Amino acid sequence: MSYLVLARRYRPQRFSEVVGQEVAARALRRAVAKGRLAHAYLFAGIRGVGKTTLARILAAAVNCAQPEDGEPCLACEACRAVREGTTLDVVEMDAASHTSVDDVREILEAVRYPPAQLARKVYIVDEAHMLSKAAFNALLKTLEEPPAHALFILATTEPEKVPPTVRSRCQRFDLARLPRARIAEHLATVLDKEGVAYEPEALRLLARAADGSLRDALSLAERMIALEEGRISEEGVKRALGVLGPEVAVALADAVFAGEGAKALGILHEAIAQGHAPRAVLQALLALWRALGCAVQGAPIPEELSETERQWIAAKAAHVPWLALDLRVQVLVHGLGGLAAVDEELGAELLLLRLCGLGELAPIQAEATKETGTSPTPQRAEHTKAAQRGDDWAAIVEAFAETHAGDAALLAHTEGKREAQGWRVRVPASVAASITPRLQKSFAAWLGEPVRWEEGEAEEAPVRVRARAQQQATEQAWEEARRHRAVQAVQQKLDAKLVEVIPPQTPKGGAS
Repeated sequence: MSYLVLARRYRPQRFSEVVGQEVAARALRRAVAKGRLAHAYLFAGIRGVGKTTLARILAAAVNCAQPEDGEPCLACEACRAVREGTTLDVVEMDAASHTSVDDVREILEAVRYPPAQLARKVYIVDEAHMLSKAAFNALLKTLEEPPAHALFILATTEPEKVPPTVRSRCQRFDLARLPRARIAEHLATVLDKEGVAYEPEALRLLARAADGSLRDALSLAERMIALEEGRISEEGVKRALGVLGPEVAVALADAVFAGEGAKALGILHEAIAQGHAPRAVLQALLALWRALGCAVQGAPIPEELSETERQWIAAKAAHVPWLALDLRVQVLVHGLGGLAAVDEELGAELLLLRLCGLGELAPIQAEATKETGTSPTPQRAEHTKAAQRGDDWAAIVEAFAETHAGDAALLAHTEGKREAQGWRVRVPASVAASITPRLQKSFAAWLGEPVRWEEGEAEEAPVRVRARAQQQATEQAWEEARRHRAVQAVQQKLDAKLVEVIPPQTPKGGAS
């Protein structure tokens, strides 16, 4: 017998064996068990997530002589015929190579006749979106009212290309892209059965490269089995797939944050010398910054991060201002978009130099250790800056805005009073929902003092103080304009009317 690849050897034969598509598998199994089958199904999803597999299992289940709660028994003649592909009553058509109306007409001619061997005829149309417009039109009537013995299953990776008239005649299931953790778990199960040793991090890299496709993951694993001798290692996967190690992105991020252009270019050139594309290096940096941004904002970080990346993010998250990181991310995203317009390596070099130069606008200081006695951390510097403003709540909010502009805009609606044990902050109902626990924790850490939050009116909130000051300035400006002799003379001479008076700019603190 010829060798079968892993994707075929471990193809599920029952609904319960399908990986990552529990919702669709459970619905189909119950439909078979209760005899509530639709006459046509549409399975949509990316490549390698189980569309054809589910179609074949369904074909076996509806024809099984002894189904077990909707599952095919796999032992009867019908199940074996469907599994081995020896029955003429289950027809699989590749629409990518049979796109014409004539191909569909052959199906329509045959569907009128009862099945020769099984209980029902099943027609599986793979890559259904490739059918021509005429072929779809020819299929419409039969798809809407097929003979009782016929079942149509359409599978496609691009459901939006299937005409709405066809989609509306089918019961649709959108198959999910498999999570990386689930793919790695299934790879481990398969390799254990195959007796192949592996490193867990290697499987996580394979799962990331598969991009949600279980079939792609199994194909990559088989490739690694052929390349490696006795064990699939992390280093082997990196070499075979051209995957950048996490240490490259971490080192590059440190160089950019420190403004060390020469070091950043050196890291880029070393990665290029190892066969990595300049764009791939920058995308790895962007992915790392995305995870760092999640940590800075208090959101969960991606599960697929390596231990090296997790440790780096844990060390940086408390000391990286959000605005400084956001500025660099915007520049990097914009630069990646224009990378194709120039030589890729040259564009990557210029983009890294630009990122390193941003330190002059929004510096990210490294945490200073007590032993070295270097400059204070950003957090301590902010505490000092806040302490210098004493009990002036408006000045404290203004200082907070230098590194947390969005959060400070919300705090400008609150009223803060210093107490013996810290600060009491009154939050009006209009912004209470926006003052999240994450914001409260971030502000208290920045301030370096305990903060007690309560809901209530904030008459002395900075925005209200500024509004009152601006209103007073406006009224005073109008009054002075009305009394000004030159204005009165112009009004009398030209029969003019005073329409608008622009008051002087009111300082942020609220003083007039």
